[in-house]
Amino acid sequence: MKKFYTILFCTALFAMKSFAQTFYLHAEYRNDWFNGAYALQSDIAGYPSVTLKAESASDQFVLENNFGNNRWRRYDTASFDVPGTYVYYPNNPGIGDNYLGTPTTIGHYYTTRFKDLGNASTAGVVMHTTSLPRNITQVSQSPLIVNTNNSVNVTVSIDSIRSAQEKFFIRYSNDAWATSSVVPVIFSNPSSITGVATIPAQQSNVIVSYYALSSTIDITAYPAAADFDIVTLRMNNNTGLNYSYTTLAPPPITTAITFRVNMSQQTISPNGVYLAGSFNNFSTTANPMTLLGNGVYEATVQIDTTAIIQYKFVNGTSFESVSSQCGVSDGFGGFNRTLVVPNSASTLPIVCFSSCTNCPVPTLVPVTFEVNMYGITVGAGGVHIAGSFNGFSKTANMMAQVGSSTVYTTTIQLDTTSTITYKFLKDTTNTGWETVPQTCGVNDGFGGFNRSLTVPNSTATVPVVCFSSCSNCIIPVLVPITFRVDMATSTIGSGGVHLAGTFNGFSKTATPMNQVGSSSIYETTLQLDTTAIHYYKFL
Repeated sequence: MKKFYTILFCTALFAMKSFAQTFYLHAEYRNDWFNGAYALQSDIAGYPSVTLKAESASDQFVLENNFGNNRWRRYDTASFDVPGTYVYYPNNPGIGDNYLGTPTTIGHYYTTRFKDLGNASTAGVVMHTTSLPRNITQVSQSPLIVNTNNSVNVTVSIDSIRSAQEKFFIRYSNDAWATSSVVPVIFSNPSSITGVATIPAQQSNVIVSYYALSSTIDITAYPAAADFDIVTLRMNNNTGLNYSYTTLAPPPITTAITFRVNMSQQTISPNGVYLAGSFNNFSTTANPMTLLGNGVYEATVQIDTTAIIQYKFVNGTSFESVSSQCGVSDGFGGFNRTLVVPNSASTLPIVCFSSCTNCPVPTLVPVTFEVNMYGITVGAGGVHIAGSFNGFSKTANMMAQVGSSTVYTTTIQLDTTSTITYKFLKDTTNTGWETVPQTCGVNDGFGGFNRSLTVPNSTATVPVVCFSSCSNCIIPVLVPITFRVDMATSTIGSGGVHLAGTFNGFSKTATPMNQVGSSSIYETTLQLDTTAIHYYKFL
Protein backbone atom coordinates (compact mmCIF):
# COMPACT_ATOMS: atom_id res chain seq x y z
CA MET A 1 0.00 0.00 0.00
CA LYS A 2 1.29 3.45 -0.92
CA LYS A 3 2.53 5.53 2.01
CA PHE A 4 0.92 8.95 2.61
CA TYR A 5 1.97 11.78 4.94
CA THR A 6 -0.47 13.44 7.29
CA ILE A 7 -1.14 17.18 6.84
CA LEU A 8 -3.22 18.91 9.52
CA PHE A 9 -5.68 21.60 8.40
CA CYS A 10 -7.65 23.87 10.73
CA THR A 11 -10.87 25.24 9.23
CA ALA A 12 -13.60 27.33 10.78
CA LEU A 13 -16.31 25.76 8.59
CA PHE A 14 -16.66 22.62 10.67
CA ALA A 15 -15.84 21.75 14.27
CA MET A 16 -14.44 18.24 13.83
CA LYS A 17 -13.92 15.67 16.55
CA SER A 18 -11.77 12.57 16.50
CA PHE A 19 -13.30 9.11 16.11
CA ALA A 20 -11.69 5.75 16.78
CA GLN A 21 -12.71 3.86 13.62
CA THR A 22 -10.61 3.55 10.49
CA PHE A 23 -12.16 3.68 7.03
CA TYR A 24 -11.22 0.92 4.59
CA LEU A 25 -11.77 0.77 0.84
CA HIS A 26 -12.15 -2.39 -1.23
CA ALA A 27 -11.73 -1.56 -4.92
CA GLU A 28 -12.41 -4.06 -7.69
CA TYR A 29 -10.40 -1.95 -10.09
CA ARG A 30 -7.31 -2.96 -8.11
CA ASN A 31 -7.68 -6.65 -9.07
CA ASP A 32 -7.23 -7.61 -5.40
CA TRP A 33 -10.88 -7.49 -4.32
CA PHE A 34 -10.49 -10.43 -1.95
CA ASN A 35 -7.01 -9.65 -0.69
CA GLY A 36 -7.69 -7.12 2.03
CA ALA A 37 -8.62 -3.45 1.97
CA TYR A 38 -6.88 -0.08 1.80
CA ALA A 39 -6.99 2.12 4.91
CA LEU A 40 -7.90 5.76 4.32
CA GLN A 41 -5.20 8.12 5.68
CA SER A 42 -5.91 11.27 7.69
CA ASP A 43 -4.01 13.67 5.39
CA ILE A 44 -6.73 16.26 6.13
CA ALA A 45 -8.09 16.16 9.68
CA GLY A 46 -11.61 14.74 9.64
CA TYR A 47 -11.45 13.95 5.90
CA PRO A 48 -9.44 10.72 5.37
CA SER A 49 -8.54 9.65 1.85
CA VAL A 50 -6.75 7.04 -0.23
CA THR A 51 -5.36 7.28 -3.77
CA LEU A 52 -5.30 4.06 -5.84
CA LYS A 53 -3.94 3.32 -9.30
CA ALA A 54 -6.42 1.38 -11.45
CA GLU A 55 -5.30 -2.01 -12.74
CA SER A 56 -8.57 -2.80 -14.53
CA ALA A 57 -11.68 -1.08 -15.85
CA SER A 58 -13.90 -2.48 -13.09
CA ASP A 59 -16.08 -0.01 -11.22
CA GLN A 60 -17.13 -1.64 -7.94
CA PHE A 61 -15.93 -0.49 -4.55
CA VAL A 62 -16.89 -0.93 -0.92
CA LEU A 63 -16.40 1.48 2.00
CA GLU A 64 -16.32 0.00 5.52
CA ASN A 65 -14.78 0.67 8.92
CA ASN A 66 -12.60 -1.54 11.06
CA PHE A 67 -15.60 -3.71 11.73
CA GLY A 68 -16.12 -5.37 8.39
CA ASN A 69 -19.90 -5.53 8.72
CA ASN A 70 -20.26 -1.76 9.11
CA ARG A 71 -20.62 -0.29 5.65
CA TRP A 72 -21.57 2.86 3.79
CA ARG A 73 -23.69 2.69 0.65
CA ARG A 74 -24.33 5.25 -2.08
CA TYR A 75 -27.59 4.39 -3.84
CA ASP A 76 -27.00 6.48 -6.94
CA THR A 77 -24.12 5.60 -9.23
CA ALA A 78 -21.05 7.54 -8.18
CA SER A 79 -19.85 10.03 -10.77
CA PHE A 80 -16.20 11.01 -10.72
CA ASP A 81 -15.48 14.40 -9.09
CA VAL A 82 -19.03 14.82 -7.76
CA PRO A 83 -19.57 14.57 -3.97
CA GLY A 84 -22.49 12.40 -2.88
CA THR A 85 -24.21 10.97 0.23
CA TYR A 86 -23.20 7.60 1.66
CA VAL A 87 -25.72 5.98 4.02
CA TYR A 88 -24.36 4.14 7.04
CA TYR A 89 -25.48 0.57 7.75
CA PRO A 90 -24.20 -0.89 11.04
CA ASN A 91 -23.36 -4.61 11.19
CA ASN A 92 -24.96 -5.36 7.83
CA PRO A 93 -22.60 -7.22 5.47
CA GLY A 94 -25.43 -7.76 3.03
CA ILE A 95 -25.45 -4.14 1.88
CA GLY A 96 -24.57 -3.99 -1.81
CA ASP A 97 -21.42 -2.51 -3.34
CA ASN A 98 -20.96 0.99 -4.68
CA TYR A 99 -20.60 1.56 -8.41
CA LEU A 100 -18.89 4.18 -10.50
CA GLY A 101 -20.92 5.65 -13.32
CA THR A 102 -17.92 5.39 -15.66
CA PRO A 103 -15.43 2.50 -15.68
CA THR A 104 -11.96 3.26 -14.43
CA THR A 105 -9.05 3.65 -16.85
CA ILE A 106 -6.08 1.36 -16.36
CA GLY A 107 -3.06 3.33 -15.17
CA HIS A 108 -5.09 6.33 -13.99
CA TYR A 109 -5.45 7.36 -10.34
CA TYR A 110 -8.60 7.57 -8.20
CA THR A 111 -8.64 9.47 -4.92
CA THR A 112 -11.48 8.56 -2.55
CA ARG A 113 -12.16 11.03 0.30
CA PHE A 114 -14.80 10.78 3.03
CA LYS A 115 -15.98 13.09 5.74
CA ASP A 116 -15.47 11.35 9.07
CA LEU A 117 -18.68 11.74 11.09
CA GLY A 118 -18.18 8.53 13.01
CA ASN A 119 -20.82 5.82 12.68
CA ALA A 120 -23.25 7.94 10.73
CA SER A 121 -24.23 8.68 7.18
CA THR A 122 -21.70 10.99 5.56
CA ALA A 123 -20.42 12.56 2.33
CA GLY A 124 -17.74 11.26 -0.02
CA VAL A 125 -16.26 11.73 -3.46
CA VAL A 126 -14.06 9.86 -5.95
CA MET A 127 -11.71 12.16 -7.91
CA HIS A 128 -10.02 10.99 -11.11
CA THR A 129 -6.55 12.10 -12.31
CA THR A 130 -4.35 10.85 -15.12
CA SER A 131 -1.30 10.76 -12.87
CA LEU A 132 -0.63 10.69 -9.16
CA PRO A 133 -1.86 13.94 -7.55
CA ARG A 134 1.03 16.36 -7.14
CA ASN A 135 2.24 17.61 -3.79
CA ILE A 136 2.33 21.37 -3.21
CA THR A 137 5.94 21.85 -2.15
CA GLN A 138 6.20 25.61 -1.65
CA VAL A 139 3.96 28.64 -1.13
CA SER A 140 5.29 32.22 -1.12
CA GLN A 141 3.83 35.70 -1.47
CA SER A 142 4.78 39.07 -2.94
CA PRO A 143 4.91 41.69 -1.57
CA LEU A 144 5.80 40.55 1.92
CA ILE A 145 4.67 43.87 3.43
CA VAL A 146 1.13 44.49 2.22
CA ASN A 147 -0.53 47.90 2.14
CA THR A 148 -4.23 48.55 1.82
CA ASN A 149 -3.98 49.21 -1.90
CA ASN A 150 -1.82 46.12 -2.64
CA SER A 151 -3.04 42.91 -4.17
CA VAL A 152 -0.91 39.90 -3.24
CA ASN A 153 0.59 37.42 -5.68
CA VAL A 154 0.91 33.94 -4.17
CA THR A 155 3.36 31.66 -5.97
CA VAL A 156 2.65 27.91 -5.74
CA SER A 157 5.21 25.24 -6.64
CA ILE A 158 4.41 21.54 -7.17
CA ASP A 159 6.76 18.55 -7.25
CA SER A 160 6.13 17.47 -10.86
CA ILE A 161 4.07 18.15 -13.97
CA ARG A 162 0.39 18.01 -13.09
CA SER A 163 -2.25 15.93 -14.85
CA ALA A 164 -4.87 17.67 -16.98
CA GLN A 165 -7.56 17.12 -14.35
CA GLU A 166 -5.68 18.81 -11.50
CA LYS A 167 -6.65 22.39 -10.73
CA PHE A 168 -4.84 24.46 -8.09
CA PHE A 169 -6.28 27.24 -5.96
CA ILE A 170 -5.62 29.64 -3.12
CA ARG A 171 -8.41 29.76 -0.57
CA TYR A 172 -8.33 32.82 1.69
CA SER A 173 -10.35 34.49 4.43
CA ASN A 174 -10.31 37.99 5.94
CA ASP A 175 -12.65 37.18 8.85
CA ALA A 176 -11.01 34.20 10.62
CA TRP A 177 -12.72 31.75 8.23
CA ALA A 178 -16.26 32.85 9.00
CA THR A 179 -16.34 33.22 5.22
CA SER A 180 -13.79 32.51 2.53
CA SER A 181 -13.03 33.05 -1.14
CA VAL A 182 -11.09 31.10 -3.74
CA VAL A 183 -8.82 32.31 -6.56
CA PRO A 184 -7.24 30.02 -9.20
CA VAL A 185 -3.52 29.41 -9.55
CA ILE A 186 -2.51 30.23 -13.12
CA PHE A 187 0.25 28.19 -14.74
CA SER A 188 1.95 29.59 -17.83
CA ASN A 189 1.77 26.26 -19.70
CA PRO A 190 0.78 22.61 -19.06
CA SER A 191 4.33 21.58 -18.20
CA SER A 192 4.96 24.41 -15.75
CA ILE A 193 5.41 23.42 -12.09
CA THR A 194 5.07 26.98 -10.77
CA GLY A 195 1.92 29.10 -10.89
CA VAL A 196 0.60 32.33 -9.43
CA ALA A 197 -2.72 33.27 -7.82
CA THR A 198 -3.71 36.82 -6.93
CA ILE A 199 -5.52 37.74 -3.72
CA PRO A 200 -7.25 41.09 -4.34
CA ALA A 201 -6.53 44.20 -2.27
CA GLN A 202 -8.16 44.29 1.16
CA GLN A 203 -9.13 47.01 3.63
CA SER A 204 -6.68 48.36 6.21
CA ASN A 205 -5.77 46.38 9.34
CA VAL A 206 -7.20 43.10 8.06
CA ILE A 207 -5.57 39.73 8.76
CA VAL A 208 -5.75 37.61 5.61
CA SER A 209 -5.23 33.85 6.10
CA TYR A 210 -4.77 31.52 3.14
CA TYR A 211 -3.60 28.09 2.02
CA ALA A 212 -3.02 26.28 -1.27
CA LEU A 213 -5.03 23.26 -2.44
CA SER A 214 -5.73 21.20 -5.52
CA SER A 215 -8.91 19.55 -6.77
CA THR A 216 -10.42 18.04 -9.90
CA ILE A 217 -13.34 20.41 -9.45
CA ASP A 218 -13.48 24.14 -10.23
CA ILE A 219 -14.12 25.29 -6.67
CA THR A 220 -14.06 28.99 -7.62
CA ALA A 221 -17.77 28.51 -8.33
CA TYR A 222 -18.41 26.95 -4.91
CA PRO A 223 -20.56 28.97 -2.48
CA ALA A 224 -18.71 30.50 0.48
CA ALA A 225 -20.30 28.04 2.93
CA ALA A 226 -19.44 24.93 0.86
CA ASP A 227 -17.36 22.04 2.21
CA PHE A 228 -14.05 22.59 0.42
CA ASP A 229 -12.18 19.83 2.28
CA ILE A 230 -14.27 17.03 0.80
CA VAL A 231 -13.15 17.96 -2.74
CA THR A 232 -9.48 18.61 -1.93
CA LEU A 233 -6.82 16.42 -3.56
CA ARG A 234 -3.76 17.89 -1.89
CA MET A 235 -3.08 20.97 0.25
CA ASN A 236 -0.31 23.02 1.78
CA ASN A 237 -1.50 25.00 4.79
CA ASN A 238 1.84 25.75 6.44
CA THR A 239 1.65 22.65 8.69
CA GLY A 240 -1.74 23.66 10.01
CA LEU A 241 -0.91 27.29 10.80
CA ASN A 242 -2.08 28.71 7.45
CA TYR A 243 -0.17 31.47 5.66
CA SER A 244 -1.19 35.00 6.56
CA TYR A 245 -0.45 38.71 6.32
CA THR A 246 -1.90 41.88 7.81
CA THR A 247 -2.81 44.77 5.54
CA LEU A 248 -1.21 48.05 6.58
CA ALA A 249 -2.45 51.54 5.94
CA PRO A 250 -0.70 52.79 2.78
CA PRO A 251 2.18 55.24 3.20
CA PRO A 252 1.10 58.83 2.71
CA ILE A 253 1.23 60.18 -0.82
CA THR A 254 2.95 63.54 -0.86
CA THR A 255 3.06 66.26 -3.46
CA ALA A 256 5.15 69.40 -3.92
CA ILE A 257 3.39 72.59 -2.83
CA THR A 258 5.11 75.90 -3.59
CA PHE A 259 4.29 78.80 -1.26
CA ARG A 260 5.03 82.42 -2.27
CA VAL A 261 4.91 85.61 -0.25
CA ASN A 262 5.49 89.21 -1.30
CA MET A 263 7.76 90.97 1.19
CA SER A 264 8.19 94.19 -0.82
CA GLN A 265 6.44 96.23 1.85
CA GLN A 266 8.53 94.78 4.69
CA THR A 267 12.03 95.46 6.00
CA ILE A 268 13.59 92.05 5.65
CA SER A 269 15.21 90.63 8.76
CA PRO A 270 18.89 89.70 8.40
CA ASN A 271 17.77 86.23 9.51
CA GLY A 272 15.70 85.84 6.34
CA VAL A 273 12.14 84.81 5.50
CA TYR A 274 10.65 81.44 6.51
CA LEU A 275 7.55 79.28 6.06
CA ALA A 276 6.10 77.76 9.24
CA GLY A 277 3.12 75.42 9.49
CA SER A 278 1.50 72.31 10.88
CA PHE A 279 3.71 70.24 8.54
CA ASN A 280 6.89 71.39 10.41
CA ASN A 281 5.47 72.06 13.88
CA PHE A 282 5.48 75.78 13.07
CA SER A 283 9.27 75.85 13.09
CA THR A 284 10.75 79.28 12.31
CA THR A 285 13.91 77.73 10.84
CA ALA A 286 12.91 74.47 9.12
CA ASN A 287 11.78 75.91 5.76
CA PRO A 288 13.73 79.00 4.61
CA MET A 289 12.31 80.86 1.63
CA THR A 290 14.30 81.96 -1.41
CA LEU A 291 14.09 85.41 -2.97
CA LEU A 292 12.78 85.27 -6.54
CA GLY A 293 13.04 89.03 -7.14
CA ASN A 294 10.90 92.13 -6.62
CA GLY A 295 10.42 91.18 -2.98
CA VAL A 296 8.79 87.80 -3.71
CA TYR A 297 10.03 84.78 -1.73
CA GLU A 298 9.13 81.13 -2.26
CA ALA A 299 9.55 77.70 -0.65
CA THR A 300 8.51 74.26 -1.89
CA VAL A 301 7.47 71.56 0.61
CA GLN A 302 6.41 67.91 0.14
CA ILE A 303 3.07 67.51 1.97
CA ASP A 304 0.64 64.62 2.49
CA THR A 305 -2.19 64.88 -0.06
CA THR A 306 -4.74 63.78 2.57
CA ALA A 307 -3.86 66.64 4.91
CA ILE A 308 -5.47 69.98 5.67
CA ILE A 309 -2.65 72.23 6.82
CA GLN A 310 -2.30 75.57 8.58
CA TYR A 311 0.64 77.91 8.01
CA LYS A 312 2.14 81.40 8.31
CA PHE A 313 5.05 83.32 6.85
CA VAL A 314 7.84 84.50 9.16
CA ASN A 315 10.09 87.54 8.81
CA GLY A 316 13.16 86.57 10.81
CA THR A 317 11.41 85.35 13.94
CA SER A 318 8.28 87.51 13.60
CA PHE A 319 5.11 85.74 12.45
CA GLU A 320 2.80 87.62 10.12
CA SER A 321 -0.68 88.68 11.31
CA VAL A 322 -3.27 86.80 9.25
CA SER A 323 -6.75 88.27 8.82
CA SER A 324 -9.84 86.30 9.82
CA GLN A 325 -11.07 86.86 6.24
CA CYS A 326 -8.54 84.35 4.93
CA GLY A 327 -7.56 82.45 8.09
CA VAL A 328 -8.74 79.95 10.66
CA SER A 329 -8.38 80.29 14.42
CA ASP A 330 -4.92 79.38 15.70
CA GLY A 331 -6.27 78.76 19.22
CA PHE A 332 -4.41 81.73 20.65
CA GLY A 333 -6.65 84.57 19.56
CA GLY A 334 -5.09 84.88 16.11
CA PHE A 335 -5.47 83.21 12.73
CA ASN A 336 -3.47 80.92 10.45
CA ARG A 337 -3.66 80.50 6.73
CA THR A 338 -5.09 77.10 5.71
CA LEU A 339 -4.90 74.77 2.72
CA VAL A 340 -6.63 71.55 1.69
CA VAL A 341 -3.62 69.89 0.07
CA PRO A 342 -4.32 69.01 -3.60
CA ASN A 343 -3.44 65.65 -5.16
CA SER A 344 -0.86 67.06 -7.55
CA ALA A 345 2.03 69.53 -7.45
CA SER A 346 0.76 73.10 -7.15
CA THR A 347 2.05 76.65 -6.83
CA LEU A 348 -0.09 78.84 -4.60
CA PRO A 349 -0.96 82.43 -5.54
CA ILE A 350 1.36 85.14 -4.22
CA VAL A 351 0.09 86.88 -1.09
CA CYS A 352 1.41 89.97 0.59
CA PHE A 353 2.88 89.44 4.07
CA SER A 354 0.00 89.79 6.60
CA SER A 355 -2.53 90.17 3.78
CA CYS A 356 -5.11 87.99 2.02
CA THR A 357 -4.07 89.14 -1.45
CA ASN A 358 -0.92 90.17 -3.26
CA CYS A 359 0.73 93.50 -2.54
CA PRO A 360 -0.02 96.36 -4.93
CA VAL A 361 2.06 95.92 -8.06
CA PRO A 362 5.25 97.96 -7.52
CA THR A 363 6.44 100.60 -9.96
CA LEU A 364 10.01 99.78 -10.88
CA VAL A 365 12.56 102.39 -11.92
CA PRO A 366 16.18 101.96 -13.01
CA VAL A 367 18.59 103.19 -10.35
CA THR A 368 22.30 103.41 -11.17
CA PHE A 369 24.88 102.85 -8.44
CA GLU A 370 28.55 103.87 -8.76
CA VAL A 371 31.51 103.21 -6.52
CA ASN A 372 35.05 104.53 -6.83
CA MET A 373 37.64 101.84 -6.08
CA TYR A 374 40.62 104.25 -6.11
CA GLY A 375 43.40 102.82 -3.95
CA ILE A 376 41.51 99.50 -3.45
CA THR A 377 42.78 96.15 -4.76
CA VAL A 378 39.84 94.48 -6.56
CA GLY A 379 39.66 90.72 -6.00
CA ALA A 380 39.30 88.00 -8.64
CA GLY A 381 35.53 87.89 -8.13
CA GLY A 382 35.10 91.50 -9.20
CA VAL A 383 33.15 94.40 -7.69
CA HIS A 384 29.53 93.71 -6.61
CA ILE A 385 26.63 95.41 -4.90
CA ALA A 386 24.57 93.49 -2.34
CA GLY A 387 21.43 94.65 -0.60
CA SER A 388 17.93 94.01 0.64
CA PHE A 389 16.80 93.86 -3.00
CA ASN A 390 18.83 90.69 -3.63
CA GLY A 391 19.00 89.13 -0.19
CA PHE A 392 22.47 90.59 0.30
CA SER A 393 23.83 88.16 -2.25
CA LYS A 394 27.56 88.57 -2.81
CA THR A 395 27.30 87.38 -6.42
CA ALA A 396 23.89 88.44 -7.76
CA ASN A 397 24.76 91.96 -9.01
CA MET A 398 28.22 92.43 -10.49
CA MET A 399 29.38 95.99 -11.32
CA ALA A 400 31.18 96.99 -14.53
CA GLN A 401 34.32 99.14 -14.71
CA VAL A 402 33.80 102.51 -16.43
CA GLY A 403 36.50 102.58 -19.12
CA SER A 404 39.97 102.54 -17.57
CA SER A 405 38.89 104.56 -14.55
CA THR A 406 38.57 103.31 -10.99
CA VAL A 407 34.79 103.77 -11.04
CA TYR A 408 32.42 100.73 -11.25
CA THR A 409 28.71 100.95 -12.06
CA THR A 410 25.49 98.90 -12.35
CA THR A 411 21.80 99.66 -12.84
CA ILE A 412 19.06 97.86 -10.91
CA GLN A 413 15.27 97.97 -11.25
CA LEU A 414 13.88 98.98 -7.84
CA ASP A 415 10.40 99.39 -6.35
CA THR A 416 9.54 103.06 -5.94
CA THR A 417 7.69 102.28 -2.68
CA SER A 418 10.68 100.72 -0.98
CA THR A 419 13.65 101.86 1.05
CA ILE A 420 16.64 99.65 0.49
CA THR A 421 19.89 99.01 2.33
CA TYR A 422 23.09 97.93 0.58
CA LYS A 423 26.87 97.63 0.55
CA PHE A 424 29.63 97.33 -2.04
CA LEU A 425 32.09 94.42 -2.20
CA LYS A 426 35.61 94.35 -3.63
CA ASP A 427 35.37 90.57 -4.06
CA THR A 428 32.80 87.77 -3.64
CA THR A 429 34.44 86.42 -0.48
CA ASN A 430 33.34 87.18 3.08
CA THR A 431 36.29 89.57 3.42
CA GLY A 432 35.16 91.62 0.44
CA TRP A 433 32.58 93.77 2.24
CA GLU A 434 33.22 97.50 2.55
CA THR A 435 33.09 99.20 5.96
CA VAL A 436 30.39 101.87 5.78
CA PRO A 437 30.97 104.87 8.08
CA GLN A 438 28.30 105.47 10.71
CA THR A 439 27.82 109.04 9.45
CA CYS A 440 26.24 107.81 6.22
CA GLY A 441 24.94 104.39 7.28
CA VAL A 442 22.12 102.59 9.10
CA ASN A 443 22.58 99.82 11.66
CA ASP A 444 22.98 96.42 9.92
CA GLY A 445 22.10 94.43 13.07
CA PHE A 446 25.58 92.94 13.33
CA GLY A 447 27.50 95.86 14.83
CA GLY A 448 28.16 97.55 11.50
CA PHE A 449 26.34 99.80 9.06
CA ASN A 450 24.69 99.59 5.63
CA ARG A 451 24.13 102.32 3.09
CA SER A 452 20.47 103.26 2.68
CA LEU A 453 18.36 104.63 -0.18
CA THR A 454 14.73 105.63 -0.44
CA VAL A 455 13.99 104.64 -4.01
CA PRO A 456 12.98 107.69 -6.08
CA ASN A 457 9.91 107.76 -8.34
CA SER A 458 11.91 108.09 -11.56
CA THR A 459 15.18 107.04 -13.13
CA ALA A 460 18.09 108.11 -10.97
CA THR A 461 21.82 107.82 -10.49
CA VAL A 462 23.12 107.67 -6.95
CA PRO A 463 26.17 109.96 -6.46
CA VAL A 464 29.43 108.09 -6.73
CA VAL A 465 31.08 107.26 -3.42
CA CYS A 466 34.51 106.00 -2.56
CA PHE A 467 34.63 102.39 -1.30
CA SER A 468 34.12 102.47 2.53
CA SER A 469 33.54 106.23 2.41
CA CYS A 470 30.58 108.64 2.54
CA SER A 471 31.79 110.71 -0.45
CA ASN A 472 33.80 110.32 -3.63
CA CYS A 473 37.52 109.68 -3.47
CA ILE A 474 39.86 112.72 -3.59
CA ILE A 475 42.07 111.93 -6.59
CA PRO A 476 45.18 114.17 -6.97
CA VAL A 477 45.55 116.50 -10.02
CA LEU A 478 49.18 116.76 -11.23
CA VAL A 479 50.55 119.86 -13.00
CA PRO A 480 54.07 120.53 -14.41
CA ILE A 481 56.14 122.87 -12.21
CA THR A 482 59.47 124.17 -13.58
CA PHE A 483 62.17 125.10 -11.08
CA ARG A 484 65.08 127.49 -12.17
CA VAL A 485 68.22 128.69 -10.44
CA ASP A 486 70.98 131.17 -11.54
CA MET A 487 74.44 129.79 -10.67
CA ALA A 488 76.40 132.88 -11.94
CA THR A 489 77.87 133.69 -8.52
CA SER A 490 78.61 130.04 -7.57
CA THR A 491 81.30 127.60 -8.53
CA ILE A 492 79.59 124.42 -9.78
CA GLY A 493 80.99 121.18 -8.39
CA SER A 494 81.76 118.07 -10.38
CA GLY A 495 78.41 116.44 -9.43
CA GLY A 496 76.33 119.10 -11.14
CA VAL A 497 73.35 121.12 -10.01
CA HIS A 498 70.37 119.27 -8.32
CA LEU A 499 66.96 119.96 -6.80
CA ALA A 500 66.02 118.36 -3.47
CA GLY A 501 62.69 118.64 -1.63
CA THR A 502 59.75 116.97 0.04
CA PHE A 503 58.67 115.60 -3.33
CA ASN A 504 61.81 113.37 -3.51
CA GLY A 505 62.69 112.92 0.14
CA PHE A 506 65.34 115.66 -0.12
CA SER A 507 67.51 113.35 -2.20
CA LYS A 508 70.79 115.04 -3.33
CA THR A 509 70.91 112.96 -6.52
CA ALA A 510 67.34 112.10 -7.49
CA THR A 511 66.54 115.27 -9.46
CA PRO A 512 69.43 116.73 -11.54
CA MET A 513 68.96 120.16 -13.19
CA ASN A 514 69.90 121.03 -16.75
CA GLN A 515 71.84 124.12 -17.98
CA VAL A 516 69.81 126.42 -20.20
CA GLY A 517 72.00 126.90 -23.28
CA SER A 518 75.39 128.48 -22.35
CA SER A 519 73.85 130.62 -19.67
CA SER A 520 74.35 130.36 -15.95
CA ILE A 521 70.67 129.28 -15.58
CA TYR A 522 69.80 125.65 -14.61
CA GLU A 523 66.23 124.20 -14.62
CA THR A 524 64.07 121.04 -14.21
CA THR A 525 60.31 120.31 -14.47
CA LEU A 526 58.33 118.04 -12.05
CA GLN A 527 54.66 116.80 -12.07
CA LEU A 528 53.28 117.86 -8.68
CA ASP A 529 49.93 117.48 -6.87
CA THR A 530 47.95 120.71 -6.86
CA THR A 531 46.76 120.00 -3.32
CA ALA A 532 50.28 119.71 -1.92
CA ILE A 533 52.71 122.15 -0.26
CA HIS A 534 56.38 121.29 -0.89
CA TYR A 535 59.67 122.44 0.61
CA TYR A 536 62.89 122.38 -1.44
CA LYS A 537 66.52 123.53 -1.93
CA PHE A 538 69.08 123.72 -4.74
CA LEU A 539 72.45 121.98 -4.55
